[in-house]
Amino acid sequence: MITSFTSSLADHALPASADDTTRLGDIARLDAGIIAHCTALAPIGLAAAINLGDCDPYDIRNARHIERFLLALCDLIEMRRFGDPIIVRCGADLRACTYSLAQLIETSLISGHFVEQSNRANIDIFSRKPYPPYRAAEFCRSWFGAATVRVSVTLRQTAGRGTGTISRAAMQQLARDAYPRP
Repeated sequence: MITSFTSSLADHALPASADDTTRLGDIARLDAGIIAHCTALAPIGLAAAINLGDCDPYDIRNARHIERFLLALCDLIEMRRFGDPIIVRCGADLRACTYSLAQLIETSLISGHFVEQSNRANIDIFSRKPYPPYRAAEFCRSWFGAATVRVSVTLRQTAGRGTGTISRAAMQQLARDAYPRP
């Protein structure tokens, strides 16, 4: 059995606001809700799929920039790296050339794929240790100069463990807390 957030919160754009302080406050509230659910449900892991659009073309084509990003991301979310990062340029056809990355962490894996043809990046973080997925997504957006970011968050659960799925009402309350109406 996989426990996951409902689609209304599972895949959405990061909060956008006129000022950084408000946006970062919204992100902190989202992360606090996720961490609270991790504490309550004791899942085996937390997965975030971070999809960046309209990235800076230079940044996603630069292996050294990608490596520095990976090291900084691990520091930001307090994950201990296990071994060296793997960053490989893939694709024989110039239209399909991309960089891919993988970094083992003590609690699982960070991976990424940078699509040069469309200036997009897809970064996945899975860890058995809770971390702030929306803060990580905002960091990714900023590092690669992305115009858009979408995040999908999933709590992974094994069969027979935990309390089951998160109720729709609980997820709606989390969304209301993160995006209060003026």
